[in-house]
Amino acid sequence: MRNTHLISRAEALTESRRCLGCYDAPCVQACPAGVNVPMFIRRLLEDNIQGSAHLIYQANPLAVTCGWVC
Repeated sequence: MRNTHLISRAEALTESRRCLGCYDAPCVQACPAGVNVPMFIRRLLEDNIQGSAHLIYQANPLAVTCGWVC
């Protein structure tokens, strides 16, 4: 059974491009861990997986667990 919360790499890239066009980035204020979400997405878009993971884990060492909740 496929997890309906997962998206393909192509879908993720499309969504990341759309997201980076956001003017006020409400996700930053909404993130209880204080993650710089636009920078995280930009690093993913640049295929900088390690850099994006590092950014997340700097703000929240329990990122994997919190990601499932968020």
